[in-house]
Amino acid sequence: MVQWLLSLPKNIFVVLVLGAAIIFIVAQDPPHTICRTQIENFKSKQKGIIYRDPSLKREIKKLPLLETLVNSCKKYNSPGSCYGLFSKIKTFINDFKLVSIDCRQAFASLSKVKSILFEVYGLMIRIAWGQAPPTEYQDKLAWFTDVDMSLFCLIKEQILFFYGKESLLNLERKVLKKLPGVKGMSENRIRELALVSENCAHYPSL
Repeated sequence: MVQWLLSLPKNIFVVLVLGAAIIFIVAQDPPHTICRTQIENFKSKQKGIIYRDPSLKREIKKLPLLETLVNSCKKYNSPGSCYGLFSKIKTFINDFKLVSIDCRQAFASLSKVKSILFEVYGLMIRIAWGQAPPTEYQDKLAWFTDVDMSLFCLIKEQILFFYGKESLLNLERKVLKKLPGVKGMSENRIRELALVSENCAHYPSL
């Protein structure tokens, strides 16, 4: 092989070497596509919020902000303890809604995006349900305001858009069957009393 290459005319040899070098460089560092650029911009905006900040020293074990806010909302279950989380989630969604349609699949493959949407959607269902099944249909909103419900519907809309109806239904089933006091209740009855049955058309878009 080496002898054959050396036997080639100098101009052809140079072209082959340059071509191989270009292929190697591209393989090691692919050119930035529009989708890749949008994803990297999003990750940069979310540094320290949903992604750990690499600039922090290793010994500083600081959770991303959104993770801390989720824990606080879970623990205290009140408008005040969940306000920070709901506010950040709205900003988070607004950031990735800027991603072009053509980049949807690439963006949906980000594990952090999916896990945050699924976790907060499930958390809001559990918060509204409380420690026991709502006694009346009207009680299923708990302390949620119209603005909170608009956020819930926005998250639901994004899950449908990025992951499809089947993923949404599977997530809801998983959350609903673990709610307190559902033993012996039919799935339809659980859905009627849970936040998932609320009509999003009643709430303004965010």
